[in-house]
Amino acid sequence: MNDQSNHDKGISSSAILLLLFLTFLNMLNFADRALLGNLAKQVHEDLQISYEMIGLLTGFGFVLFYTLMGVLLGTVADRWNRPRLMAAGLALWSVLTAATGMARNLFQVACCRAFVGVGEATLSPSALSMLGDVFKPKYRAFASGFYYAGIPLGAGIGMIASSYILPAYGWRGCFVILGLAGTVFVLPLLLLTDPKRGAMEEIQPQQETSTEAKPSFWMMVGKLFSTMKRSPALSLTIVASSMQSYAMASGVFALAWLQVER
Repeated sequence: MNDQSNHDKGISSSAILLLLFLTFLNMLNFADRALLGNLAKQVHEDLQISYEMIGLLTGFGFVLFYTLMGVLLGTVADRWNRPRLMAAGLALWSVLTAATGMARNLFQVACCRAFVGVGEATLSPSALSMLGDVFKPKYRAFASGFYYAGIPLGAGIGMIASSYILPAYGWRGCFVILGLAGTVFVLPLLLLTDPKRGAMEEIQPQQETSTEAKPSFWMMVGKLFSTMKRSPALSLTIVASSMQSYAMASGVFALAWLQVER
């Protein structure tokens, strides 16, 4: 069955494969992101970095770069080849995750974490945009939910993987091995075809002419705020999601607490 018939009748096999691949990258994303929290005790003891500073690096410091760059790179994803953008981000966050394992002080760890946030910020805007172009509107909630299942799965896999690597290679080995593992998937991303934008919309967008300028970053920010003003439900959803993140972040030091208090 070809993709055209699947477009009419359901979900194409290529869309499912893309969803699985992007979800796997999201798992890898969160496995790398959670490492500093998972190994907080070992980093604290080796580099003499306080738990307060580790909390700042895993929390506000990381989120600041991730959030700001996520908005900016979301506009880039609207204009550039999305697989190549994700490939650049994957290479950046993987190499910087590995570089964290070579850090010797707080400043070096902080720099690595900041650029890990920049690299990881390329993934979700591009991934969700691509999924919207291969899934019909009635299946997009399923695709988004499946993609975001990579968050708990990735965090759990990172915890399990580090528990096996740590005894043999130490906390530095955990960062180096899991970081470099991500570079393996840079080439497959570069070979991935960027789906046609708007291909699954019920009303096809008009073809842009070369003289038509795309809206600027600040125009898009202004449109976002005007949309939030018109839609209280959207504003409340954003606030609730932010509050949920605070609750999730409270578990960052769970492993460190269990190791210290055992």
